[in-house]
Amino acid sequence: MARPRRRDAPNTFHHITNRGVAKRSLFEDDRDIEFFLARLIRQHDYGRIGILNYCCLTTHFHLLLHSPCGALSEAMRRVQSEYTLRFNSRRDRDGAVLKGRFWSSLIDSDAYMIAAMRYIDANAVDAGLVSMPEEYPWGAMRYRAGGDPPEWLDRTELDRFIREQTPAFSEPRASYLTLFGGSPSASEADWVERRLLRPEGQPGLAELDDLVGSAPERFQAWLLERTSLADGTVPGAPGASPLAVEARVAEERGRVGAWEVGEGQRRRCAWRLLAAGLMRHLCGLPWKEIEQRLGERPSTLKRIVEEHAAMAENDDRYGWVAGRIGRAALMESCGAQGGRPAADLGAKGRTRRGKRALAALRGDGGEPIGGFRSDPM
Repeated sequence: MARPRRRDAPNTFHHITNRGVAKRSLFEDDRDIEFFLARLIRQHDYGRIGILNYCCLTTHFHLLLHSPCGALSEAMRRVQSEYTLRFNSRRDRDGAVLKGRFWSSLIDSDAYMIAAMRYIDANAVDAGLVSMPEEYPWGAMRYRAGGDPPEWLDRTELDRFIREQTPAFSEPRASYLTLFGGSPSASEADWVERRLLRPEGQPGLAELDDLVGSAPERFQAWLLERTSLADGTVPGAPGASPLAVEARVAEERGRVGAWEVGEGQRRRCAWRLLAAGLMRHLCGLPWKEIEQRLGERPSTLKRIVEEHAAMAENDDRYGWVAGRIGRAALMESCGAQGGRPAADLGAKGRTRRGKRALAALRGDGGEPIGGFRSDPM
């Protein structure tokens, strides 16, 4: 079966990652990273890529690249192939070094660009290697924070983007830190990772920028349309992180209290319907992951999601609450103003926050309420 073609075209931007094969180290010393960056710079000099951001850790790397002529795959093929040959030659070994083809995700919105840049800058902090991104020697943030990046680190495209996003544009360093500074929240990091690792060929979410700044009524109409178009087999692109949905449903439930919908013997907990429906239609989760998160049997879960779709269309209050929670979860996931502010937390802080959100969905004794259970850690 042929592999899906990457979504590459001239003048596009991409978040890229790869890691070492069999969970082994990809970079064993500074010379390895220096050679890898030199291969990237060579492809930049050939005009195949522009380098906006990068971070190289022991086991993997993250890049944010500009594809000026649609030659991203060729550029990365050469970088990875040349790096593998050099890595093996230095150690008198043969065989694979990288896990396989690199993962890439098309940056299809301004909100995604900002979230991906923040995510890459925070990688070394989350790994516990440094306390501030600019302290890490193998990330672009050390140059950006210093205000004097080298010629091979893109200025033109990034400065143009920053000027569009920050009307009060000052000098590049201050404007960069204003737009991209601070660590992403747990929901924002989870959302970036899900977009990066989604199946190749799955469509993106080009309307994201319109949704972030939209009125609640506009978002509710979009969510209803997305729900009605779902065919029940292939989930849509990740519009929000399930961590944000879990936290927002728990928050709303704590504020409102018990709420049932339906009639007679078919009355159900509205919060259970909302969580399942939003995880499927807004977060784009596969059935298996929703089953694990909510502790539902497959046959029951699909019926719950169908009931969510019917309630969203036919019950005004339910539809309004679904839109309210969904919009807040989306804005929190992409770190947009109006969602919960991004906290300066490392990996441990993110884990604690996720556990607190899940704990809010539990009753005394840690038992699930309304079908919720803890995310397996």
